[in-house]
Amino acid sequence: MRSRGKVTPVERLSHSDRGDVRAHLARCWRAHYGPLLGDAIATEMIEALRTQDVAGIMPGGDETGIAIRSDGRRVGTCFGANSQAVGYVWGCNVGPGEQRKGVGGRLLLAIASELDAPVLVAHVLSASSGAQAFYRAFGFDRKGGSRYEIAPGHDVAVCVMASPTAGLRA
Repeated sequence: MRSRGKVTPVERLSHSDRGDVRAHLARCWRAHYGPLLGDAIATEMIEALRTQDVAGIMPGGDETGIAIRSDGRRVGTCFGANSQAVGYVWGCNVGPGEQRKGVGGRLLLAIASELDAPVLVAHVLSASSGAQAFYRAFGFDRKGGSRYEIAPGHDVAVCVMASPTAGLRA
């Protein structure tokens, strides 16, 4: 990884990490979703992080959450769960200023290992060409489209992308 600071190994998240995850996601969402969806929608998304389960993102049951820190600050998160031989991936967010340093790739490969499913699926914002390119670089292909309620009353178009886990490229 080409990060300047001291980068920690990938760590599993627990509910005690909620506050730190909220702060990390708020930074990421403001930087990434604000320009794509507008500041009002990004603000609504960030407000939803105040819930006990951090807007439904924090793992519960058989879901898994992982993170990476650099110089003590959370710089990336990724979440996933298995359902009928498919590993679903969400919440792969790398902080502003930390992208293109290998953090996202480390997270994606680590969550794939944690899930141990033959196929991984991610729903990626259609408006985010950068996120789509990231997943394509790891072997994901677009399989279709869907809509997702990203904030109350705000549906967005998403690309359904999938990859055989064995075909993931580092």
